[in-house]
Amino acid sequence: MNSPARTVLLSLLLALALPAQAADAPESRFYAEFVANAYAGSDAYSSQEAYLDFALNDHISLWANPYREPGYASATLGLAWTTGRWTFALGAGRNRYQGERANILAPWLGYASDDLELALTVEHYDNGEPAFWQGFAQRRVGRHFIGAYGETDFGIGPAATFVVNDHVRVRLAVPVAGRGDAKAMATVIVVP
Repeated sequence: MNSPARTVLLSLLLALALPAQAADAPESRFYAEFVANAYAGSDAYSSQEAYLDFALNDHISLWANPYREPGYASATLGLAWTTGRWTFALGAGRNRYQGERANILAPWLGYASDDLELALTVEHYDNGEPAFWQGFAQRRVGRHFIGAYGETDFGIGPAATFVVNDHVRVRLAVPVAGRGDAKAMATVIVVP
């Protein structure tokens, strides 16, 4: 089994082993999300990242986003402001790509309701590299979601997100307007 498929499979098995959250547990001010991506294509690879958020109050939170893929790693820290269903955030960090380092400035925008989820993030680098963007829009259909997913080297295309349980989602996306050699992407999202 190749490395991307193994990463996704191990993430899914870990998530399925998590115990169900107690219904009467108090709501935590801490949120964590772990993501494993596997890209299929002639240059198949995998990536792993985490999104960690600590609410300072009902509107302001601190967040961190470490990310890793072959030849690239980054870490970004920032502040987010939530008003209603919208979240606006700004972060700064550093990356390392093939031995070179750059500073990152990363604004992002999110929207979440029971039926609709939207997110868009952009990373700007101070070393002249082109900006990286990533985003999705999805609407709930029954228990699952359908919509679109896109990112810089992947392109944009339809996506389906399957809700396995309260802790696990699996997203499948195919670039219709592709920008690289990726043919599909599978993502496992784990929320402990």
